[in-house]
Amino acid sequence: MNIDHYLSVLEVKNRAPSLDFLNDLIKAHLKSISFNNLAVYFRPGQILNLELDPLFEKVILNREGGYCFENNKVFFYLLKNLGFDVSPFAARVLYGQSGDIPRTHRMTVVVLDGKRYVADVGFGRFTPPVAVPFESEEPGLFSIEKKSDSYLLQVQKDDEKFSLYNFDEGHYQESDFFVANYYTNTHPNSKFVKNLILSRQEEGVVELINGKIYSRITGKEREDMEIKGSEEFSSILKKFGIQKNFDFNKLYL
Repeated sequence: MNIDHYLSVLEVKNRAPSLDFLNDLIKAHLKSISFNNLAVYFRPGQILNLELDPLFEKVILNREGGYCFENNKVFFYLLKNLGFDVSPFAARVLYGQSGDIPRTHRMTVVVLDGKRYVADVGFGRFTPPVAVPFESEEPGLFSIEKKSDSYLLQVQKDDEKFSLYNFDEGHYQESDFFVANYYTNTHPNSKFVKNLILSRQEEGVVELINGKIYSRITGKEREDMEIKGSEEFSSILKKFGIQKNFDFNKLYL
């Protein structure tokens, strides 16, 4: 994994670990590397390779991006190699729901000056654009609430808090994410198997593809446009930094 090349893609200069540096890295990753399930959706049944070297080649060298098990893994090892105190965590994706929900999301916890933060570059449209502190006296768009023996990541949405995912203090290793990825990558109930999803963020603007619709979201304002075939789809993908062509007409419409 070439850290210098990674930083050059993000257009961020190396410096000592700090909260400002961490936030710069998160914002740059969300701008330069898209969240997407292209490899899952257009290659059904093909299991993603989560070994670090081929993953780095796909996500960073080829600028193809990926979903949480891809983006957050390479970002974890970037932070680790830059000297940050990091631990991988698995979370249960809620989107306002509750019940028997599996752990199908990977994120990172970073410790800085004795304080813990969630660093996430792989949660699609609702990815926090900066590190989220476990405890904060100043309410922000994103917040973490302690719930008994677990934590709840929330976003302020429509004047109330909306639950995104929860996680606990468990110890996680790479094999846990290989198993979780297998479900997300192959199970017929996985939204990434059923739906095409891409997103990127830049300076408060979210660009999103959800199925046939391309959206541009700024705050509470949203513009939607229907994608009308492979040529238009390929053109829009370039907005996400993706140069590969996909047969949108054959495999989606």
